[in-house]
Amino acid sequence: NKYLLQIPVLIKSNREVKITYPVKFDKEVCEKIRSSLEYGIKRALPRSIREATKKNGKPLISVSMKYSEPVACIGAIVGRQLKITPADPAAKLFAIYDLGGGTMDFAFGMFRKAVGDEEEQADQVIELLGIDGDEKIGGEKLIHKLAYKIYKDSKNDMENNNVKFVLPEGELYPEGFDGLLSETGDEIADSNVNSIKEKLARILFKYSDPVDNALTSIFGEDKEIVPDATHFKLPLRGKNGEDIDGISLEVKNVDEFLEKEIAGTIAAFKEKMNYFFKKHENTIKKAGIKSYKTEDVRIFLGGNASKQHWVEALMQKEFKGNTIERIGDDSSAKDTGNEAEISNEYKVNEKTAVAFGQLHLGSYIVNEDAIKAYDELPPFGFYVGYIDSGSDEFKPVLDKNETKREWAKANRVDVESGQTNLYYTASTSFERKSLKPLIEDVSEFVEADKRTLYIRVHEEDSIEFRIGTQKVAPEGTEAVDQNMILKLRVLD
Repeated sequence: NKYLLQIPVLIKSNREVKITYPVKFDKEVCEKIRSSLEYGIKRALPRSIREATKKNGKPLISVSMKYSEPVACIGAIVGRQLKITPADPAAKLFAIYDLGGGTMDFAFGMFRKAVGDEEEQADQVIELLGIDGDEKIGGEKLIHKLAYKIYKDSKNDMENNNVKFVLPEGELYPEGFDGLLSETGDEIADSNVNSIKEKLARILFKYSDPVDNALTSIFGEDKEIVPDATHFKLPLRGKNGEDIDGISLEVKNVDEFLEKEIAGTIAAFKEKMNYFFKKHENTIKKAGIKSYKTEDVRIFLGGNASKQHWVEALMQKEFKGNTIERIGDDSSAKDTGNEAEISNEYKVNEKTAVAFGQLHLGSYIVNEDAIKAYDELPPFGFYVGYIDSGSDEFKPVLDKNETKREWAKANRVDVESGQTNLYYTASTSFERKSLKPLIEDVSEFVEADKRTLYIRVHEEDSIEFRIGTQKVAPEGTEAVDQNMILKLRVLD
């Protein structure tokens, strides 16, 4: 199972296995994964051990799956990089920007002292206020996009030599390249993608300085590899599988490209950060924070791809008043010399934060009420809204990861056709090309004085609708009507 292989696993005391899960997995899927892994581990052990019990009667060997990946990651920073002390007991706002290899994840919340009945369970509380991200963005996908840019910029050579390639996810077919580009690829196209990625694009992506006009500095002056500072020679394959040596790839405007791509992720991060903290401002005030200010949020960078040099540079530019640090970069440990006592194998960093973070969460109350409505369902997976007729902009009505089944007012049903004219997307950027139409004929439910569409979450991939007036919404207690359910397909 490709998802299971991505799940961080940590073994504690040689008998307890802790695993985290992607936030979109529902309770049933999580239990299947947990029980399958537990069964496999026990089958590999002698019968006497796998059937042994503790003094309290519980199995000696067990597998637990309690926390989602974004929540587990937070366990790596609280009490270490994000602290509550007698000298500084105030609640702290935090935000995590996690740019991994395959996905981009955000988490927003508050670290505060426990109050009232909470004090019986723990001294501090981790209060999650929002999670978000984009499954279509990640380090590997950005490297693929960079390789594709280099391929397109070398169009003449690619066409003359019939070099096949695979379109990155979400890209539209360009002019030319007849028969050379595909969305799924084949053995030849995949080989060309991997050659440009591994021998050129990945190295440029990870390079710590600007790369334009600097190929000879990066790769050396071997004329068989780098003809000059802007061209890179690379053997590729023609569409019939033949080897083609020494194709000269043009490498230009890479810095501008990477800066724009990374800037888009940071803009989405900032937008969602402001959205979630403003949405839960009353919760923040109850913790003693008078008002939400962007500069009061501690920002933590996670994920291997967040090491790309544009990430920190653009973060510092966008969040000038904020404290920004990398997960695992614990200055307090350096001050005391404690970091020397921990080998690199056991240090918390971008890659190990999820695995080690979950071990620390047992010391805290983890309040997920704001991000988790129903244990049996994963969070809602889309933004749903409409194109405003005045501004031609997408107006979201239901948010991705929405946790409440409450009616939200959308636009009016089309007067002529009786259609909904809704759109949805899983992308945080709301780019027009990512919007999918959700146009359904609901004319049978429309009345002369009722044309305003109201929608609410039904399940993680479907919504329910009602028709009301501009001033009067449907009753929130109405039973689900199966005739008024709209299904949202999983986006390609």
